[in-house]
This record gives sequence, structure tokens and C-alpha cells, in this order.
Amino acid sequence: MNYAAYCPTMGYNQGMSDLLAPILTLIQNESDTFWCFVGLMNRTIFISTPTDDVMEKQLVNNFIIKEISHMFFFFVEISS
Repeated sequence: MNYAAYCPTMGYNQGMSDLLAPILTLIQNESDTFWCFVGLMNRTIFISTPTDDVMEKQLVNNFIIKEISHMFFFFVEISS
């Protein structure tokens, strides 16, 4: 919901919590997670609809595997 207030032109869309949950699980800080999510949303072009069965494969292949590991190591580095 915070993102919807931050970016009212996009608002809240189905599936946003599915994208946000793995980030919050790894980072475990709500503020840092929010800004990572903002960066993700700014860099992402969604071409799938929420009913598209390919959406989950895109999420796993493009986000969880690639992006989460980069963000995790970034936060480990800056927290040192």
C-alpha cells in the first residue's frame, strides 16, 4: 500500500505482494525493502497479465534468481 501512495499513477496491482515478499524475507528491514521495491518497479516493464501462466516463470527466472542475490550482497556490503 505504501507504494500505491508513493506512485499513485500505478497504484496497487495484483501480484505486487508476491514480488515484495521475497525481498522483505531477505532484507528484513521494511524501509530498505520499500526502496528496493521502488527500484524494481522503476526498472521493470511488465508484459504479463496476472492471469498469464508464464508470469510465475518470469518472476522466478528474472527476479528471484538474479535480482535478489545482487540486492542481498549489496546490503551485506553496505552494512559492513
